[in-house]
Amino acid sequence: MLECDILMHRKNWNLSFQCAVPSGSVFCLYGSSGAGKSSVLNVLAGFEKAARTRIVLSHEVVEDTSAVPKVRMPVWQRGFAYVEQTPRLFPHMTIRENILYGVLDGKWSSELDDLITAFQLQTYLSAKPRQLSGGFKQRVALVRALAMNPRVLLLDEPFSALDWRAREELQELIVRVYQKRPITTLFVTHSISEAQRLAQRIGIIDQGKLLQEGTVSEVLFAPASLRVAQLVGYTHFLQGDYFGLPQGAFLVIHPDQVLVGKYPERGLVTTGRVSQQRLREGQQRIELTLDNGDRVGVTMSIFEELAIGKLVTVTLPNRVVYNV
Repeated sequence: MLECDILMHRKNWNLSFQCAVPSGSVFCLYGSSGAGKSSVLNVLAGFEKAARTRIVLSHEVVEDTSAVPKVRMPVWQRGFAYVEQTPRLFPHMTIRENILYGVLDGKWSSELDDLITAFQLQTYLSAKPRQLSGGFKQRVALVRALAMNPRVLLLDEPFSALDWRAREELQELIVRVYQKRPITTLFVTHSISEAQRLAQRIGIIDQGKLLQEGTVSEVLFAPASLRVAQLVGYTHFLQGDYFGLPQGAFLVIHPDQVLVGKYPERGLVTTGRVSQQRLREGQQRIELTLDNGDRVGVTMSIFEELAIGKLVTVTLPNRVVYNV
């Protein structure tokens, strides 16, 4: 179990973060830029100091600023591996040498062979980093981190610089590795789809405050507040008697949860005309203008092309309603 309690003073707000990550599980820290996500990782790794820090890993105190005397384990003793958005490989070393740099005894092992195979790097071991694509450089960075046999893996948006296909492939590789070798992991991301794919639990952070923490399904389907709903992708906020809502309430809509078709048991059935459509990362996003003039977005398969102006029946899920 990784437990942490961090308080850090910022210019305009304070970072206050607490979490408990079960051993072998993946915890995602999700929020907008400047919310404090990377600061949490930097404090955990020992790169930054905070006004108050308590980090406990498997009953061992890694850092405790309130203890007398204070406890602060050096970075190199923590056993935490850190992978950033930029791979930061050594340009003068081969891929094999870069990976071995993360191995404490400097010896190649069968476990390392398994990692090389899992990340499909067998044919690149003699290459230099400049000869690899961005996606394969990041694979090397991840293998180097895993080769350390880290107690905790810290991932700071390791996929954000990659194209969507490279992201998908690398995420799938990591899922397969985790199935065989669970590692306590805390990673930050701007992508809710990454959280859905990789994490058991997710924490929503905004301006240094942890607004909600729970399973990915709990947070996505039952945001604790309007702000959480906005952060996880709810884009439409509908009011009025047209939706059968009580006075002062409004319905919050996520485009991935709108159903094309008539499903009265799932929510409000209404109609709208296609006013806009675009493709994004293998999906089709359409915008509908409803009968009352409101607009909602819908995520659909690209194989169901809808013409502009077409009348469509949709079901709006009614599970997320807030009062104003």
